[in-house]
Amino acid sequence: MTKSLRFFLFLLLAAALPGCCPLIYGQIYSYVDQNGMRVITNIAPQTPVYDLKVTGAPPPPPPAPVVAKSKSGKSAVRSTARPSPATKPPAEYPASAAAPVPAADPAASRAAYDSIIEKYSSEYGVDPKLIQSMIATESAFNEKAVSPKGAQGLMQLMPATAAELGVSNAFDPDQNIMAGTRYLRQLLDRYRGDVRLTLAAYNWGMGNLENRPGALPQETKTFIARVQNYYQRYKESSPTA
Repeated sequence: MTKSLRFFLFLLLAAALPGCCPLIYGQIYSYVDQNGMRVITNIAPQTPVYDLKVTGAPPPPPPAPVVAKSKSGKSAVRSTARPSPATKPPAEYPASAAAPVPAADPAASRAAYDSIIEKYSSEYGVDPKLIQSMIATESAFNEKAVSPKGAQGLMQLMPATAAELGVSNAFDPDQNIMAGTRYLRQLLDRYRGDVRLTLAAYNWGMGNLENRPGALPQETKTFIARVQNYYQRYKESSPTA
């Protein structure tokens, strides 16, 4: 066997080795998807997810390029690395974002709280469609929802805020909707009926909004867009809209 043939076979073997045992290295990704389901996979998520956990060793770096002599005597650099199918790092929503909870029948879930929503809508003078939109965005009408940061219930009240608003059990639908609607009323009054500013303050906090009005985070922008989308849909679907 000639030297050139042996060298050629060596290059073929080196090129094949990095992919011959894909299970030796690899990472396992566990996260909550947009439907509130826990997913476990060896493929990194390429769109934002909730509660991302990564275990396992990352793949080894690509091997150094092989320097070979061409017939002309010049050095030629040839990489033995194979292209990786995943080029972007895993994406995750901020920890403050509330993970969605699956609802078997969203319309039925929404109807179950209509009487409570109507009661506090009337008491505090807040559009019931806006309250419904907040609940749809915050918890998908799941009264037991808890965000990664600790917000609780239908309108995702933080424990401190819930206590200030007289809530003893944030998972009780009546107490939660009462407090969330009362807080919406306070914000609407503070921002003179501006729904967008009200939603920004509800999600990001009044202090953040007023101290850094030009630094609205993407999470809050997404929250506002989702609530407004639901709000428009609910108003269009209402027979009295």
